[in-house]
Amino acid sequence: MKKRIHLYTSNVMKELRMKNNWSQQLLADKMGISRSFLKSIENETAPDHLNVFHLNLLGEIFNVSPRIFLPETSILED
Repeated sequence: MKKRIHLYTSNVMKELRMKNNWSQQLLADKMGISRSFLKSIENETAPDHLNVFHLNLLGEIFNVSPRIFLPETSILED
């Protein structure tokens, strides 16, 4: 199971992808990663998650600040 912060960042990415009507394959191509890795990032139970490089890259791809991939306040585990 992913940590809550990883779920938050992957959900923001998925929302932006869907808002742009992009397939997982299209976004994966833009990021230079495999579709299977992107699918794993979006999967709540898979261990893969975004790193700081990915967040910066997604900001560039979606023309947004990388900050939108982080919550306003800390997300701590229970």
